[in-house]
Amino acid sequence: MERGVRELSNPEGLKRLAPIVEEMQTWLDGLPGRINSAEGIDPKNVDAIAAEKQKFQEDILRWKEEKSAIEAGLTILQES
Repeated sequence: MERGVRELSNPEGLKRLAPIVEEMQTWLDGLPGRINSAEGIDPKNVDAIAAEKQKFQEDILRWKEEKSAIEAGLTILQES
Protein backbone atom coordinates (compact mmCIF):
# COMPACT_ATOMS: atom_id res chain seq x y z
CA MET A 1 0.00 0.00 0.00
CA GLU A 2 1.28 3.43 -0.95
CA ARG A 3 1.90 5.87 1.92
CA GLY A 4 3.78 8.64 0.14
CA VAL A 5 1.61 11.76 -0.03
CA ARG A 6 3.18 12.91 -3.29
CA GLU A 7 2.33 9.58 -4.95
CA LEU A 8 -1.16 9.51 -3.48
CA SER A 9 -1.91 12.96 -4.89
CA ASN A 10 -1.59 11.58 -8.43
CA PRO A 11 -4.80 10.51 -10.22
CA GLU A 12 -3.93 6.83 -9.69
CA GLY A 13 -3.01 7.41 -6.04
CA LEU A 14 -6.45 6.71 -4.63
CA LYS A 15 -6.42 3.21 -6.10
CA ARG A 16 -3.32 2.52 -4.06
CA LEU A 17 -5.24 3.18 -0.84
CA ALA A 18 -8.14 0.88 -1.67
CA PRO A 19 -6.44 -2.28 -0.28
CA ILE A 20 -6.41 -0.81 3.23
CA VAL A 21 -10.08 -1.70 3.79
CA GLU A 22 -9.68 -5.34 2.79
CA GLU A 23 -6.39 -5.68 4.67
CA MET A 24 -7.92 -4.20 7.81
CA GLN A 25 -10.87 -6.61 7.57
CA THR A 26 -8.47 -9.55 7.21
CA TRP A 27 -6.58 -8.31 10.26
CA LEU A 28 -9.80 -7.91 12.25
CA ASP A 29 -11.05 -11.36 11.25
CA GLY A 30 -7.82 -12.96 12.45
CA LEU A 31 -7.58 -11.24 15.82
CA PRO A 32 -9.80 -13.57 17.87
CA GLY A 33 -7.68 -16.57 16.88
CA ARG A 34 -4.39 -14.83 17.64
CA ILE A 35 -5.17 -12.97 20.84
CA ASN A 36 -5.61 -14.64 24.21
CA SER A 37 -7.03 -11.89 26.38
CA ALA A 38 -6.46 -14.03 29.49
CA GLU A 39 -2.73 -14.40 28.84
CA GLY A 40 -0.65 -13.14 31.72
CA ILE A 41 -3.59 -13.08 34.15
CA ASP A 42 -3.83 -15.47 37.06
CA PRO A 43 -6.37 -18.11 35.92
CA LYS A 44 -8.06 -17.83 39.31
CA ASN A 45 -8.79 -14.15 38.73
CA VAL A 46 -11.99 -14.66 36.75
CA ASP A 47 -13.06 -11.03 37.13
CA ALA A 48 -9.86 -9.74 35.53
CA ILE A 49 -10.14 -12.28 32.72
CA ALA A 50 -13.75 -11.28 32.06
CA ALA A 51 -12.78 -7.60 32.07
CA GLU A 52 -9.98 -8.21 29.57
CA LYS A 53 -12.28 -10.20 27.30
CA GLN A 54 -14.86 -7.42 27.43
CA LYS A 55 -12.23 -4.77 26.67
CA PHE A 56 -10.97 -6.80 23.72
CA GLN A 57 -14.48 -7.06 22.28
CA GLU A 58 -14.94 -3.30 22.71
CA ASP A 59 -11.62 -2.70 20.96
CA ILE A 60 -12.68 -4.88 18.03
CA LEU A 61 -15.91 -2.90 17.69
CA ARG A 62 -14.00 0.39 17.66
CA TRP A 63 -11.55 -0.94 15.06
CA LYS A 64 -14.50 -2.02 12.89
CA GLU A 65 -15.90 1.50 13.18
CA GLU A 66 -12.52 2.89 12.12
CA LYS A 67 -12.48 0.56 9.11
CA SER A 68 -15.95 1.74 8.14
CA ALA A 69 -14.89 5.37 8.46
CA ILE A 70 -11.86 4.75 6.25
CA GLU A 71 -14.06 3.01 3.70
CA ALA A 72 -16.54 5.91 3.73
CA GLY A 73 -13.72 8.41 3.31
CA LEU A 74 -12.32 6.53 0.34
CA THR A 75 -15.79 6.39 -1.23
CA ILE A 76 -16.18 10.16 -0.80
CA LEU A 77 -12.79 10.75 -2.38
CA GLN A 78 -13.66 8.47 -5.30
CA GLU A 79 -16.89 10.36 -5.91
CA SER A 80 -15.24 13.79 -5.81
